[in-house]
Formats: sequence, structure tokens, C-alpha cells
Amino acid sequence: MSNLGEGRKKAVHATISDESFEIIQKYEEEYGSKSAVVDTALRVFKKFKKPYLDEVIGAWCRARNELNMVLVGKTTLLSYLSGNYREAFTKNIALEA
Repeated sequence: MSNLGEGRKKAVHATISDESFEIIQKYEEEYGSKSAVVDTALRVFKKFKKPYLDEVIGAWCRARNELNMVLVGKTTLLSYLSGNYREAFTKNIALEA
């Protein structure tokens, strides 16, 4: 159960394994609190799951803004090349930023 009230920090109560708890205790002194250990671990986990997301978004924005280019995905490009313009519009999931 979590506290979804106003404020920057949220309280989360969860049951974890003994192994996970020992890891949190091991790093608690280094990071200052159990919540700081969990916060840091979740940020690292997010980067692990999507390691280059920020770089990809940055490259896309730079190409669009600085080079005045439009980037399209493989499905859209192949649809245009094959002459199937409808498919390019119906399968395009890009958003204008």
C-alpha cells in the first residue's frame, strides 16, 4: 500500500525477501537510509532496462531541431518505399513534440 498524498516523497510498504533486506541493510549506511538505497537501486534498474533511451531521444530531438530532419521508423520507411502510403499512416505511432 502506498501513500499517494501531496509531496515529493511517497511511503511504500512492501514485503521483501531476506536476501533483499540484507542488501538494503548492507548499503544503508553508505546511502544514508533504506529509502535512499531503494531509490538509487530503482534508478539503476531503470537504466539497465532501457540503457540508451535518453541518448536515442536526444539524438532524435537534435536531428529534428538542429538539422531540420524528420526521422521515421523501419515500418514507415518500408511502407513509403513500397508505395503503400495508407499503411504508413495507419501503422505510424510517432507523436509530434
